[in-house]
Amino acid sequence: MKNVTKTNVLFTATVLVYIILSYSLEFVPASLLTVNMLLVIPEIILLLPALAYVLVLRPKTVEGVSMGVVSPVTTILTVVLTFLIMPLVMFINSLTSLFAENSVDTVLTHIVNNNPLWLNLLIIALLPAVVEEFIFRGLIFNGYKRRNPFMAILLSAALFGLIHMNINQFSYAFAIGVIFGFMVYATGSLLPSILSHFIINGTSVVISHLSANSATEPVATEVKIGIADYIYVYVALGVIAIIGLLIAYFVYKCICNKNRGFENVKRILKKPHRTEFVEEEGRFFDGYLLLGVGVCLIHIILVELL
Repeated sequence: MKNVTKTNVLFTATVLVYIILSYSLEFVPASLLTVNMLLVIPEIILLLPALAYVLVLRPKTVEGVSMGVVSPVTTILTVVLTFLIMPLVMFINSLTSLFAENSVDTVLTHIVNNNPLWLNLLIIALLPAVVEEFIFRGLIFNGYKRRNPFMAILLSAALFGLIHMNINQFSYAFAIGVIFGFMVYATGSLLPSILSHFIINGTSVVISHLSANSATEPVATEVKIGIADYIYVYVALGVIAIIGLLIAYFVYKCICNKNRGFENVKRILKKPHRTEFVEEEGRFFDGYLLLGVGVCLIHIILVELL
């Protein structure tokens, strides 16, 4: 089986196992499952197909998955870049929340008072960052990279968004997935994307804790918010997001120059390298991938309608 084909099998297996086992939890007595278990178990479920992929299919592309330590300068630049792209995440999140449920805020609101901050950072920020980056920027990205690095970045980001199984998370997960993919390609290590992923998740956790701790009795005042007010807010947030992205671009150039080199990264964006086809690596859009994507889309549609 070809490398890209194996990678597509991994994604579809991940989708099917995730959906089947996640819904199977509904048959487990509620008394046996704590809120924390319901947060940890999905990440374990995601790991099961990944482990089978490594042990059974034994793809050669696994050799490209690296947790190599990056320089202190790269680490600092990664932190800076992460905070610069947060306005983009906020903009996409708030925009899609207008027509799709924001499941993350719902979860955070439910558990913020039940756990200490350190535990929520561990199970909501760190665990998903490690597991999801290992699967999507590690196994899946490297499974596609040998054939076409640029397509590998886009496709691994799209699949990363789809596995969240809702429109709201898909939208911003795809955006940051593209950025994470470029970070991994530039540095050759998963550590920068894991760090960035952790910071984004952890910031949401910290903000939720601060909001809960500072909450006071609501004052009964009527505030009228018109359409114009919403427009002003979204325009302002959009402008901040664009400015953040522009600065992040120059920070990313610095990361590249400290590692692979910016010219080598730009090379994958040029047409001859962006569209090249390596037959022995397999086809991106085969039956396996279409099945996994189709199941995700059907699930997302049903969840939004129901």
